[in-house]
Amino acid sequence: MTMRPRGARAAGAVAVVCAAAVTGCTTTIPGAAHTLRTQPPLMSSTAAPPAGDSPSGGFITPTSLGTKLLKRDAVAATVGDAGLKPIQTYDKPDFSSVMQPQQCDYRAFPARSTAYMSSLLEGMAGEANSDDATGVLAAQVVSSWATVDHPKMVLSTITGEWRLCPDGQAFTSFSNGDTTPWISGPITTASEDRAVSLMTRQKGAAKTCAHVVATHLNTVIEALVCGPGDTVAQASVIADGLVANLRA
Repeated sequence: MTMRPRGARAAGAVAVVCAAAVTGCTTTIPGAAHTLRTQPPLMSSTAAPPAGDSPSGGFITPTSLGTKLLKRDAVAATVGDAGLKPIQTYDKPDFSSVMQPQQCDYRAFPARSTAYMSSLLEGMAGEANSDDATGVLAAQVVSSWATVDHPKMVLSTITGEWRLCPDGQAFTSFSNGDTTPWISGPITTASEDRAVSLMTRQKGAAKTCAHVVATHLNTVIEALVCGPGDTVAQASVIADGLVANLRA
């Protein structure tokens, strides 16, 4: 796999995540098979964030977000895969599409919600790591917002976008000329500040992707784990670790 420098935001780097997360492909797609979007798809334009939040008082500053991420060895221990390597960093949202129907992208990738187009977004930090040999992927993203109430609005928007690809919806991922069938699973609201999405690969060895979104003070946390294990539990542990770091 062609490695990219940490912090790179080229479309090829995005393609690596797509390949690792949803197809298990082990090569970078030169030039990317899909187009990196800077605006969300039109079908999701209804997810504009509402106004009227109260000031946060600067609980978590955007410049501190990178220091709150979990170390790679801690993530590797959580997912039981010592072979994780960095493949992408996040400092802004993207709307690259590799799914058909397209709205199922929201289930499969972090930093993908239309909520991130809000002017209230102050900063974002995150990274994705994967193991080409096992197909395991783990991603973590933390964003900070200008108001303390807005993260709950973001959580609501994200879960609404997940429901555009409802439980039982069949969809297909496209990467490097390969197609992989998936089916969306349940969306669980674990608490008022956390939700979980699950999707399952329908071809090849057993593989699920769990996507956890949580809020803490003026931040939104996303954790995504794809692999053969209990990905819901693993993604939840990563989200818990991020919350603990934000509290420190």
